[in-house]
Amino acid sequence: MRRYEHLYIDGAWVKPIDGELVESIDPATGRAWAIAPMGGPQDIDRAVAAARAAFNGPWRRTPGHERAALLRRLAERFSAAVPELAIIESRDNGNLVREHRASLTAQVQWYQWFASLADKAQGTTIPIDDSVHAFTTRVPIGVVGAIIPWNAPLLATCLKIGAALAAGCTVVVKPAEQTPVSALELARLVHEAGFPPGVFNVVPGYGRTAGAHLVKHPDVDKISFTG
Repeated sequence: MRRYEHLYIDGAWVKPIDGELVESIDPATGRAWAIAPMGGPQDIDRAVAAARAAFNGPWRRTPGHERAALLRRLAERFSAAVPELAIIESRDNGNLVREHRASLTAQVQWYQWFASLADKAQGTTIPIDDSVHAFTTRVPIGVVGAIIPWNAPLLATCLKIGAALAAGCTVVVKPAEQTPVSALELARLVHEAGFPPGVFNVVPGYGRTAGAHLVKHPDVDKISFTG
């Protein structure tokens, strides 16, 4: 049985403050296949604080081409991990391994596509008349809370964090309590890719506690929710 005892916060693996360890059940067998941590509100506070510090630090000013390079490195590591991730996703939510493998292979391309956008957040100049200079600019919104569904965990995570990281935002991911493991494996890949501490954080937890606290948190600028 796989055992995961730590959340991923501020670039480090840390034990939950007010959470617990639970069994992750394989829907195909009805038996536990992994132990995973469930974080609570205090853990969400830690993750949001780390994401805010990273955003207010150098991350939002990191040039787009550097964010793109990090996302490409993540895509490379994700690609190498597809066979293992497909098995993990299947054990966690019950879908066929071959279906997950096809989805995960596509996600490699999506991470590469998000990387290609990281240096293209361009504004526009709007012609009005000679006395007015009108223009738009695009800036990262800040700390993003990403709440992930159980039926397609890594797919939904890719679509949420790829755009956020390319734009220069920081992220707190709260996977569904039924499927906590793949997000923790993704955190390992993000760490190996070299993203700065606090840019990407993972706190598995129950919707009524960790999820509710993330949604109401005053220091979270945007929530991306799929349920």
